[in-house]
Amino acid sequence: MVENGIHALRMNKKIIYVLLYSLLAFVFSLCFEACSEQPKTEGPVDAQALFIKRCATCHGSEGNLQLSGAKNLTVSQLSTEEIKNQITHGKAGMPPFESMLTVQEIDALTAYCMKLSGR
Repeated sequence: MVENGIHALRMNKKIIYVLLYSLLAFVFSLCFEACSEQPKTEGPVDAQALFIKRCATCHGSEGNLQLSGAKNLTVSQLSTEEIKNQITHGKAGMPPFESMLTVQEIDALTAYCMKLSGR
């Protein structure tokens, strides 16, 4: 009887590990998709749509999700230049977007991030 319980416990642990690894793989695939290189476009930039496409996977649509180590943008105290630099060059787990976005798109995202923090 005890042996059956131990066997069931081991099976439950394996199932939990498989589910956890699957969830992590799914989250990383979303991040990879959001950060994958796309052709640069010209014209007016819809900063909110761009944020949803490129940033919301980790930061959330409101900027406060904090997934995969992402910072809560609603309480950010970074300056405009610091935000622009971080979007351009990345930091820690955040990839650099310099080769994926135009200067105009980076400027629009910078302004949008300032707006999320109420500034």
